[in-house]
Order: sequence, then structure tokens, then C-alpha cells
Amino acid sequence: MGASGKSLKPPGQGATPKTAAPGSPVRGDHPAVETRVRALLEVARVRRVPLALEQLLLLLPPGAAWTQEDLRSCVASHPAWGRLVDGYVHAGVPVPDLDIAEGRLRSEAMIHEAEAAVSDHLRPAAAFVHCIGVSGSVAYGLAEPGDDLDFFVVARRGGAWLFLLLAFLGSRRAHRAGSRASPWCFNYVVEEGAADGDFGVPQGLMVAREALSVRLIKGDPFYRELLGHAEWMGAELPQLYALRTGGGEASPTPPPIGWISRLVNLLVYPAVATYLQMAALVGNHRLRRESPTGCFRTETTLHRYQLRTEHFDRLRGVYARGIPASTD
Repeated sequence: MGASGKSLKPPGQGATPKTAAPGSPVRGDHPAVETRVRALLEVARVRRVPLALEQLLLLLPPGAAWTQEDLRSCVASHPAWGRLVDGYVHAGVPVPDLDIAEGRLRSEAMIHEAEAAVSDHLRPAAAFVHCIGVSGSVAYGLAEPGDDLDFFVVARRGGAWLFLLLAFLGSRRAHRAGSRASPWCFNYVVEEGAADGDFGVPQGLMVAREALSVRLIKGDPFYRELLGHAEWMGAELPQLYALRTGGGEASPTPPPIGWISRLVNLLVYPAVATYLQMAALVGNHRLRRESPTGCFRTETTLHRYQLRTEHFDRLRGVYARGIPASTD
């Protein structure tokens, strides 16, 4: 990245995007592609991070058989959208002061921290999940100083709140032991049925990109099957979807959670959910003084714990300016 001159691969992938075949549509024949590129670069500007050409190529809509040279030409002909430096498009002028090589190293260090956590302090909690991954800026591969380590979790049926209880206890142990270098945030913890519902309903480009960018720590076969049920993501991001759902072993079916654990999960739900809602009120009160767009909403149901920030909603609006995949 940047200083090293290397381009960023999509999270967890090493494949190279396909190039255009002879006679494929090019920039002048596909205005929807330019609209998508502009929306993605506007998102990068709002997030204040550059976007690799190779990543941008994977985020184009269906029918856009562009090459990196097509993208270079597109960016060069629209200087207001951003500047191309060392294979990365920096949206806006001047080029941000972010050290790309340092950001990549920071992301990888945080991924290693998550892997160590799942095998140590979060190990008791991990027994109640199908998969655990990392989302957000760390998953995108360009973390900034102070970024949270955002955990993405699909829990087994009847285990979401038992996972959360054990995860927060594990986080405290890690903090006392000095092994938690980054703030840990469990911002998406849902049971398998709720996850099926989320992934089964089309939710647009932003959610598709977020879901397809998750870096899995545990449960890759399960997550690949979950993505396989979300064919709408393939309609939004066909190249990235093919990379994340292709090949691999089948997901083993774990035995159901025992009735005692399900009962404990039911009993701890009111107390843990109330605590998290109160913590959110205190956190939002502090954040309103620091940044009006930094506040978040907390959703707590028996099968779900989810945080959604106002910044997330703002970005979703920016993504929506692109041409939907379902529109010809």
C-alpha cells in the first residue's frame, strides 16, 4: 500500500480481479459505472481514507467489465473526484496525511489481536457462536490510530446473550492482563435465525460491501453458506461475491446448545440488555459533546444486539447515490 507500492487485496483473498474481455462494455458505454465509482469515492472522502484501484474494480456493478486502465482513465478525467497516487485514489484534495503502509500494518496487527482474543480471553464465549469476524476499517485493511476492533458475530440459536456476557467478562480480563491493545466493540451479535433474515433481504450496496468485507476469525464455512443465501449481494457486487462464496469445505452442523445454557441465556438477557442500553445512553451523552454524528442506536432483542451509528446512516445515504444493481 502507498509507500510499498503494493495494492490492497480484498480481505482474506488473494485472487486477482478479472480483466475485460474483447468487446466488453467500456466507460463510455456504461454510465452506471461512473455513477458507482463516484459514489464509492465520495464514501472514501467521507471516511477520509484512500481506495485501492484493485479494490475499486471489485466494487463495480454487474456488466462493468472494466480494467484498471479504464479506472485510471475515469479518475484522471474527473480530477474533482480524487487523485491517483501509487495505485490508490485519494478522494478530495489535498491527499490525506494517512500513512498507507502504516495503516495496513495496523490493520493486520488488530486482526492478530482478534485471533489471539478468540483463542484466549474470548474462548469461553466463542463456544456459543457459529462464526466470529472483524468488520469496519480493520476489515477494509486501512485502520487509523484509535479505531475500534469491531467484532461481527453470528451466535448459535439460544446463545447470543450468553456469548455477550462471557465476551464482556473476557474483555475485562484482557484489559487487566494488558493484552487488549485496541478498544473492543461487539457491534453486531445476532443469532443464526436473525442473521438469515438480515442476509435474506436486499439492503443495498453498503450492507453488501460491509458483509463481503468481513475478515473471518472462526467459522468461515458457515459464513460462506450464509453469504450463499444472499444472492442479492451477488447482484450488487458480482466479482467480490464470487470471491467470497466460491469453493471451500461445507459447514459442519454443530449440536444444539443444551437446555441449561439456553435457560441461562434467557435469564441473563434482561440484565445484560438493560446494562448495555444504559451504557449507550451515557456514551451518547458524551459523544454529543464531541461529535454530533458520532452517536449510535442500540437494538436489543432476545435474538439480537446491534449498534448502528449516525455516521453509518450518513454513509448509507452516500452509497445510495450509486446506480442500484437492479436498475438497468
